Amino acid sequence: MVDLTTDLCGIQLKNPLIVASSDASRDIRQIKQAEQCGASAVIIKGMLPPDAVGLSWLLRFYLDPSTKTVCGIAGGHMLSYDQGIDLIKTAKRTTNIKIGANIPFIGLEALDSFVTVAQRAETAGADFIELNFSPQVSGHAGSHLKAGELLSKTDVDMIQSTMEQFPHWVSVGIEATKQAVDIPILAKICPEGIDVVATAKIMEIHGADALDAINIANGSYKIDIFNDGQLMMTGAQNAALATAGAPLKPFAQGIVARIAREVNIPVVGTGGLLDWQDVVEMMMFGATAVSFCTLLLVDGFEAIGRIESEISEFMESQKYERLEDFRGIALQHLAPSAHAFEFVPAVAEVREELCTGCGVCLKPAHCLAIEMVDGTAHVREEDCLGCGTCSVLCPVQAIAMHEA
Repeated sequence: MVDLTTDLCGIQLKNPLIVASSDASRDIRQIKQAEQCGASAVIIKGMLPPDAVGLSWLLRFYLDPSTKTVCGIAGGHMLSYDQGIDLIKTAKRTTNIKIGANIPFIGLEALDSFVTVAQRAETAGADFIELNFSPQVSGHAGSHLKAGELLSKTDVDMIQSTMEQFPHWVSVGIEATKQAVDIPILAKICPEGIDVVATAKIMEIHGADALDAINIANGSYKIDIFNDGQLMMTGAQNAALATAGAPLKPFAQGIVARIAREVNIPVVGTGGLLDWQDVVEMMMFGATAVSFCTLLLVDGFEAIGRIESEISEFMESQKYERLEDFRGIALQHLAPSAHAFEFVPAVAEVREELCTGCGVCLKPAHCLAIEMVDGTAHVREEDCLGCGTCSVLCPVQAIAMHEA
């Protein structure tokens, strides 16, 4: 019997599967469903001060179910500090699932209220605090602009100042919260506008107990090319650039891998995880636990139970007893830089009895090694780069790679 239990900086989880702070975690009904379907923890939707403009937003985004992608965002159902605290209290009274409180850091001027709500969340029963750091949110740069307006020099100067001060804001925010509460603190990493590894190290140095990587990326929004590029989003005239879901996965994996190599605290892998294989990959890149958002918007909470079962089956088939048996094992293949690449000479070989002469292997523009001889692919070994592209493209697996 495999063991899926996970220790996330002292938080004992029955499995590594968490509901991310999102519009799937803003109501007690959602939290109860998540628990029933097997999630080990829920991070509630971000909480904002009572005067925050985000509290007037309506939920607007474009969801492409065929690609499981969120394209653009024009609002989210944010919680006020009071609403978030009430939700935590209700969840702790009526469920047994672990609860995290997501608190966006909106700048040093709001530090006192930021710390106070963290204390209130702990008192309400939260099992951990997730501090949401983003230079775009913290600096408010360009927040006064309307659609179509451009940044002024003053705006640009403010953005530059924000980027310069961001590491200081991160350190102050984490230290102040760490001094105010006794429960673990997760720091969430924005994927853009910062050096993610340096930021992760700063978060660790100043007291974060774990990291959550990554937040939503700028990406794009969906437009109708047959209707003058109009926004394909119900109930919104304009939207911010944003992408979540499947396209985010390789970037999230890469950031998790880079961070996991450099820090000694756990990392929660977030971004584009849609099935059990995505979860296993993320953990092989170093994640201690994972969280889901877009998957739940498309497939519902039931997907969590399915993934839990499939991970167990995978572990049994591979003779893994615990998650630690494969966590981080892919990092041994991560080159620290382009100067550290190690090559093994390889060459393509055509199994003539399988080749159908379809010509697919002739397509790659970078390859000059393959030609057709009497209707069968032939490899000139002296021209073969050993890249393996032809073997991947061959529809009948007639090409194999071997070391030269």
